[in-house]
Amino acid sequence: TQGIGLAMIEYFDWWNGQPTDPQLKDYPIPGAAMMPKLHVGFADSYEPSGPFGAKGLGEIGLDAVPAAIANAIADACGVRIFDLPITSEKIHRALHPQLYANEKSPPPAAPKGGMWTRLSAGRPSGARPFSPEFVSAASVEEAVQHLAAGDAALVAGGIAHALRRERTGFPQAKRLVSIMRIPELSEFSIDARGVLRAGAAVRQQTFYEEAHVKKYWQAIDDAMESVGHTRIRRMLTVGGSVGPLIGGFDLPLALLVLGARVTVAGSKGRRTVTLEEAFQKRFAKDEMVVAIEVDPPPARSGSSFYKYMARGVLEIPTVNTAAVVSLNADGTCSHARAVIGAVSWKPIVLDLKELAGQRINEDNLRGSVQGVRAAAEPVSDVRGSALYKREMAMEFAYRALATAWQRARQAT
Repeated sequence: TQGIGLAMIEYFDWWNGQPTDPQLKDYPIPGAAMMPKLHVGFADSYEPSGPFGAKGLGEIGLDAVPAAIANAIADACGVRIFDLPITSEKIHRALHPQLYANEKSPPPAAPKGGMWTRLSAGRPSGARPFSPEFVSAASVEEAVQHLAAGDAALVAGGIAHALRRERTGFPQAKRLVSIMRIPELSEFSIDARGVLRAGAAVRQQTFYEEAHVKKYWQAIDDAMESVGHTRIRRMLTVGGSVGPLIGGFDLPLALLVLGARVTVAGSKGRRTVTLEEAFQKRFAKDEMVVAIEVDPPPARSGSSFYKYMARGVLEIPTVNTAAVVSLNADGTCSHARAVIGAVSWKPIVLDLKELAGQRINEDNLRGSVQGVRAAAEPVSDVRGSALYKREMAMEFAYRALATAWQRARQAT
């Protein structure tokens, strides 16, 4: 297990002699779920330099594992990686050197964020003693009033607050407003028209357990599968995922490709906009998410979601993608759309009108996502270089479209 970690995933970025993630939240260690079935074989031998023929113990067992993995990769792919860790990017670079021939590496720069600011100033990490006011709102209007008053933040699952406390030492605001006791925010329904509606306080596990979601909105189901496990899904809420409007999050990207609408409430009242418009124009500071709505898909439709994490660990993805494809009765494309997240400040939305009326195949699917390379604005970090992220954005956009297409064909 240690050898696999050394060979493939246990690494992090440095800056000026310090790790950029000193709390090691981004540092994966192989767990039981990652390990293959192990078979132990003993090879007895005598070591003359040790007492009674004994050999050294400890981490000497690490030495053979990276070599065995490198040999397996060379046998499977025809390229040999000599530098540890052996990452998917290094393999991709060895297989496709022409893609990286003109790469310009960005100059080193200090990391950003509250955690790094504290450490570079010599202040220790961890939460600081603080006693914010905690309020349980009884209605959406009451919650909005607290937001409008200033220095207040909403609490649903609480994950964002816990992370902020750990990174900066202090809570997000002096007044924390819980929305979990507002009845309308916990409503989850599929009406007679087939419209899915979920309030801001609905847990993501609810989507995962709903059979209609698995059948009609496969992109949402894929996104819930990628979240991790039941415990996390039972903490994450619709409002907590959609409200920040972060394209690297799973649920918002799946909802975006499906043309979802979001209802928000603020001091000026309520309004409903498409999620795409929300990503473009953002929410006002005193606005909160009330609910999301998703229309039923047309006949002969399929959707999908992919999240690529270079090290297979629960972290910010290298790229995540979602796609939807609808077919005409004759099998030609009626509508196709792809959304790519985590490689730019806002999700990249591709309405692939050039595929309309065509019979879909691998060539025109791959051709339709070539524009992602120029649209992406990734940042090099521990999850991959900027150029590698561009290549993976195109690859996984294609994979999402291909999966959605296959599901659309099966729906016929």
